[in-house]
Amino acid sequence: LLTAFYSIAAIGISVVNDFKSIDGDSKFGLDSIPVLYGAETATYITCGLIDSIQLCIVAWLVSIGQMNYALGLLGLMVPQLIAQKVLLL
Repeated sequence: LLTAFYSIAAIGISVVNDFKSIDGDSKFGLDSIPVLYGAETATYITCGLIDSIQLCIVAWLVSIGQMNYALGLLGLMVPQLIAQKVLLL
């Protein structure tokens, strides 16, 4: 289950690399997420995917009684969310 969560989050992380090649992808007809939806929408998709998976992991940790780890992950998400808001969204 945990592997599946992080595999899905990896898709969001890999989309970040697609932003560097929007012009080339478009030129060669590659349908990356930033090309298909535009850079702004792709930013929301990427951040939303990564953040939602992390929140699912927090919920899973709570459900198995690992409250300290869940709180730790939430604590690590705070600077991430701030950086997303300031730098990306």
